Amino acid sequence: MAVIILLVLLAVGVLTAQPPVNNNQDIKEIVNCRDSFSCADQLSVTIEQEENHNENTIEALDKSSKICAEPFEPVGNDCYYFSEESRNFYGAKLFCENLGNAREVTLAMLGYGREEDQALLEAVTSKKNKFLIGGEKKSDWTWLDNRKVNMQSPFWEHREPNQHSNKCLVITINDINYRVYEINRKREKSYVFDYDCSSSLNFICQMGCPFEFRRIGSYCYFLSAELGLPALSWQAARDYCKALPVPVGYHADLAVLGLPDQDDYQLMTSFLAGYMTGDGIWLGASAEIDCDYKWIDGRDFSIHSTYWYINQPECGSEHRVFLNQGSFYKRPYIFDTRQNYYRYFICQMFKEA
Repeated sequence: MAVIILLVLLAVGVLTAQPPVNNNQDIKEIVNCRDSFSCADQLSVTIEQEENHNENTIEALDKSSKICAEPFEPVGNDCYYFSEESRNFYGAKLFCENLGNAREVTLAMLGYGREEDQALLEAVTSKKNKFLIGGEKKSDWTWLDNRKVNMQSPFWEHREPNQHSNKCLVITINDINYRVYEINRKREKSYVFDYDCSSSLNFICQMGCPFEFRRIGSYCYFLSAELGLPALSWQAARDYCKALPVPVGYHADLAVLGLPDQDDYQLMTSFLAGYMTGDGIWLGASAEIDCDYKWIDGRDFSIHSTYWYINQPECGSEHRVFLNQGSFYKRPYIFDTRQNYYRYFICQMFKEA
């Protein structure tokens, strides 16, 4: 029976035949490792060494990587610069990009989550001004990170967009009192309008993810396969994530799913589908006791979750969780297996509590 189970697991690509990781070198070497499986032999370090590394990394970061260093200010979970100067869309886009150093900076975008959208709209309302943001009409309305603009989103002003010649977007206070019949909505509230790209206006820059991270939905992620890193064991992958240089006030760890404000599962799995291999991608969940699965942030991960693939989990002790393409249902699902197999991994940036 054990032989049959092993053959089945090998057939669906759940197991690999690689040995466990030998953790015996300074983790700082891992952060710079990019080109060989020898990285897997460079992972462990004492707590004191790791703390020293993190302190040195923070000191080495450009000040623009810190939480809302000038000229940025905090709004919701992000940092924004509300310009006093005016530019057209293309000049504003270039201005924002030139603000970036240790972190990417772009014209501000919406659609990362309702709470984040609302926080930015309220900030614009408080400033009583009109600002260009990072959306434009190509064949469809599109954000600068290539996401489609949700045409049914509540951030649109009534009857917007309504000018076929306007190909850019602004946020401004609604001061046109033609909707008095909608008594449940305040008159002084910011919405999105279409706007002429060639007209100069104040604009909003948004501090993005650190370099080598990419924003997917509401969070910043680091995908090892995208950067050509070698596959690692689960613990080695987690150590790598935790050693990544991120802005002050944040930390990185293996990615989790199911957070209250995390509406990006479909976005993330759609993106990861292009990097799926037979071995899958490690996530931040494990079971130290049979079937007692938990995310690394302490939340329970139910064995009845729809994230699991058919006949999963296996419920072994000290099992770890990974994402892989289902062999029957062709979309990403979650599997579990022993932690010493080599897989690619995805890290996530979290704000400190």
